[in-house]
Amino acid sequence: TAEPVKFLPYMMKLFTDLGGVIVNRKIDSLKELSDFDVVVNCSGSGARQLVGDTELQPLRGQVMRMAAPWLRMCVLDDKDDGNYVIPNQDSIVVGGTHQHDDWDQVPRKEDSDFIYSGGCALEPSLKGAKHLRDWVGLRPGRPSVRLERENLDGLSVVHNYGHGGSGITTFQGCAEDASKLVQEALVERKFKMTNSKL
Repeated sequence: TAEPVKFLPYMMKLFTDLGGVIVNRKIDSLKELSDFDVVVNCSGSGARQLVGDTELQPLRGQVMRMAAPWLRMCVLDDKDDGNYVIPNQDSIVVGGTHQHDDWDQVPRKEDSDFIYSGGCALEPSLKGAKHLRDWVGLRPGRPSVRLERENLDGLSVVHNYGHGGSGITTFQGCAEDASKLVQEALVERKFKMTNSKL
């Protein structure tokens, strides 16, 4: 499986190796970036405050890491209770919760119990596995992904956020669609600049 904790640093290194520059700074308004041709807003849960998206809410996801090197295949429960077992390179991810509008980032015992019992029901060999740790993340949830262009007082913005717990699953297709929107915005900008000089 694609492990975000390993995959994302790899992608950032690839980006910088190809000449990309990373600037780490707090943005309170997209208008602060008005000197750029196009801004891509991938602010995740921060979009609620950054662009005032009231449809966006955190989806609290608690998972468990276990040592079970004998497991080599994913097991997913197709019901909506959230149980799954996903082997990674160094451990197994057993999950999980998806609690709407819950900002708590502290692992809860009742969630750990739910995850463990559900994981063991899917894969009984987990009963002998070593528990490594529990982890909580806040995923950016909204009724649907926001993937669109917007003009904010002359600033061209491409929004790409709200993927919930499916970011690593959908990133490639969404990135390709966002890239096309950026290209459209750049072409329109160039065309407007060319026409204004005529």
